[in-house]
Amino acid sequence: MATIEKRNRRGSQTVYRVKIRVRGQPARSATFKSVAEAKQWALQTEADIQRGRYFRHAEAERHTLAEAIDRYVTSALPALRSRRLVGSQLAWWRKHLGALRLSDLTAAEIVRQRDALRAEPGNRRGRIADATLNRYVAALSMVLNKAYREWEWLDQVPTVRVMRLKEPRGRTRSLNETERQALLLACRASRNPHLYVIVVLALSTGARRMEILRLRWADVDLARKRLVFRDTKNGEQRAAPISAPARAVLESLPAGDPDALLFPSPRRPDQPVALQCAWETAVAKAGLQNFRFHDLRHTAASYLAMSGATTGDIAALLGHKSLAMVARYQHLTASHTGTVAERMAAQFLIVEDPSLYTASFPRPSRREEIPADGYRGLTAGERLHNGFGEVHTPVIDLQTRIAPEAGAYGEFTGAAAEIDIGELLTEE
Repeated sequence: MATIEKRNRRGSQTVYRVKIRVRGQPARSATFKSVAEAKQWALQTEADIQRGRYFRHAEAERHTLAEAIDRYVTSALPALRSRRLVGSQLAWWRKHLGALRLSDLTAAEIVRQRDALRAEPGNRRGRIADATLNRYVAALSMVLNKAYREWEWLDQVPTVRVMRLKEPRGRTRSLNETERQALLLACRASRNPHLYVIVVLALSTGARRMEILRLRWADVDLARKRLVFRDTKNGEQRAAPISAPARAVLESLPAGDPDALLFPSPRRPDQPVALQCAWETAVAKAGLQNFRFHDLRHTAASYLAMSGATTGDIAALLGHKSLAMVARYQHLTASHTGTVAERMAAQFLIVEDPSLYTASFPRPSRREEIPADGYRGLTAGERLHNGFGEVHTPVIDLQTRIAPEAGAYGEFTGAAAEIDIGELLTEE
């Protein structure tokens, strides 16, 4: 596969030219000053070819990160829902690392640039949060994965070795009773006629702001008390029940064409109404601190948890694919699960006579005569009142319940196998 050719250049300089030919691939060659270097390169290159890495590495040397980003922006970015955000993140990477060849792009260089991004002016806290830095690396990872899997420009993805920064636990800010009433009053008094309806829908369905703003009249089924969110964050259609308060505010709206938006802009009916200014004014009038529109979603989830909904119920209503997203509300279900435990204990675990838990009964021999009902030495009252409340199970090892007609390891037959549980529960 590899051939080494000795050549004499001008000035009596001797070099060794290595050429590797592979069927279906262009020939690869390199020149070295010593035969040892030539042989080492030939062995390494042949091994890489067998592993399928060499030609990808050659492609990585031929392309820069800017070329990869440009190709991704043209071919893949338009299909993303978050294309504007991802596009701005990729533009940052292109500015800082675009001139770098893909073969020279390492995890260490990516981490160095990520840490430099941390110091840039970002949010109101003076620096960019770790969660945002993770999103920047994720955007770059999408490009590199495309280059590795589909374009075959890379033999490995360097972002795989970049450790994800630890992110803080998700917000759980929710409204208490006083705050909720104050916010609803402020929204009702708002100059924006849609604000109150939108906030009520957010509290009753837990939907995101854009999910509500993109609702059309075709998505509202008042007869079946159901809303359909078609344009969701995860791309999957989701149905939500319409509660009585939500139905009341929806019925107050003037009905429109099926394709018309529920909350259109007064200037551009094909666009959703602008909400931010009216929302911030209502929050200020209600005297709320550190409260965002998305916190209405947290409030709805918290109310569901405190009303007895399971994490599965909350995930289904809010459209979460993973139960990990609703784990933040687990502590709010403690009172509900405590009530369930108390109800179970009241029904099944009432202790009337604790001594029955430790009562011992003589173990009969296999051939010993025992009563037909199989409960040796117990009165009817003892059978019923054994410390387990209304579901009465005799406190006795089942192995002592041996029918005379049974074999050593056979099945129960005869009267002992025909105990009527209903009679036991009614017997006094």
